[in-house]
Amino acid sequence: MPSIPTFNSAGLSATETLSSSRYLNTSLDIRNLLSDTVIISYDQDAAGQNATLRAIDILVKEGLKVKVLRLDKEDAKDPDEYIKKYGKERFEECVKKSISHIEYKISRMEKLLEDDNNFDNKVKFLSRTADILATLENDIEREMYVDTIAKKYNVSKAAIESEINKKLKKNVKEEKVVKVQEKVTERKEKGPLT
Repeated sequence: MPSIPTFNSAGLSATETLSSSRYLNTSLDIRNLLSDTVIISYDQDAAGQNATLRAIDILVKEGLKVKVLRLDKEDAKDPDEYIKKYGKERFEECVKKSISHIEYKISRMEKLLEDDNNFDNKVKFLSRTADILATLENDIEREMYVDTIAKKYNVSKAAIESEINKKLKKNVKEEKVVKVQEKVTERKEKGPLT
């Protein structure tokens, strides 16, 4: 994340900066955010990208709309260095081009498709993409992604929707199991009936 001094010297404003997603749970008070949209921008290395994935999950669970800023130059390891090298205006362009957390997760999954002709990789990619899309609560948003992916990877919308529905049914079953387990634990904690 860019440091506050770098933001300030570039004429940008920052309301929250985090050095690591492990602090996200404790350091970010959701009630004090000025917006329901958060743009994440960690380092471009593998550790930073993994931190981005962890932060996405935490922020989405809090009900925030999460976007991911991707820098258009790879020679800057982080936003701080990027601002120093390329300036405020170019950084602001990157901010404007931030992508949704769903697009980010799918783009990370596309690395499975190093060989487009590899059938197994394509199936694995589309299955994992269905997992990601099953997390969306908005049906319209989900359908838009399904349409885009179906066209891009030459697979039917019905097949993708079928996989998503399987994931959704599985999630419902898992939620029911968790609720039953919670009730059993609660009953055990109360002790025997008298």
